[in-house]
Amino acid sequence: MLRLIRTEEQHEDALARIHELMQLDLQPDSEESDEMEILSMLVEKYEDKNYPIS
Repeated sequence: MLRLIRTEEQHEDALARIHELMQLDLQPDSEESDEMEILSMLVEKYEDKNYPIS
């Protein structure tokens, strides 16, 4: 289940899952490609909040 990323551990888990998904031959509009896209957005939101680049 996808959830907001609130901790560093959740952040690391999400990055690991994205890495796993990137190793697959994903088809557009598949559950896995949607999962990767959503996880990427959640990671970006977490990183923007916790690791801002000025």
